[in-house]
Amino acid sequence: MDEYYCCAYPHISASDFASETPFCPDDQRFSVEVAYTNMYVLNAREFETSEYTTHHSFSNISKDEIMQETTIVSWLSSMGVPSEAHRSVVAKVLQCARGMANDRIPTKVLSMRVDVTITQPGDDFEDYDEEYEDEDHDDDDEDHGLVQAAAKSQHVEGLETVEQEGCKRCAICLEDFNVGVRMPCLHMFHENCIGEWLQIGNSCPLCRFKMPPQMG
Repeated sequence: MDEYYCCAYPHISASDFASETPFCPDDQRFSVEVAYTNMYVLNAREFETSEYTTHHSFSNISKDEIMQETTIVSWLSSMGVPSEAHRSVVAKVLQCARGMANDRIPTKVLSMRVDVTITQPGDDFEDYDEEYEDEDHDDDDEDHGLVQAAAKSQHVEGLETVEQEGCKRCAICLEDFNVGVRMPCLHMFHENCIGEWLQIGNSCPLCRFKMPPQMG
């Protein structure tokens, strides 16, 4: 099952106000920059991933246009974003657009940044799952114990352990869990999975939030 992450936020700098002339708020236009990342989990055991990011720009958008779901859906379709992710992304963009419009930002162009990340298993992932399930259960239990011991390392010592009321899917191994650890960015994972991941990179695998040095 694919995982979808989206964050939409104002992207206005001080230079945007430098040469503004008086204007009517109704004349404000939105400019939207979208960074669309596809991440493939190639090997869950070794935490091998492959990813690529494309950047898309949509400018001179009126307030009425950006408040229409069909406008945002047309962008996502042109970018190749899976339809299953549309609802989540549309909700985030609309929430940000309404907030920016209500804040009465004194600039004619309202700049917004949208980060969309799709995490999905790569072509080799299903083969790995089948191979792993065919292994002897005794070996599985032994390996599981070793992985658990290795994961209780300095990389997860500062993270909060949280028990979920329902099942949540770990975006690293794509398996469900009830008890996991929560990153500062609020994304949750298996303790073992994120422990191994942080040995490779010092950021959240979903949103790329950089861990504080003392926690990495």
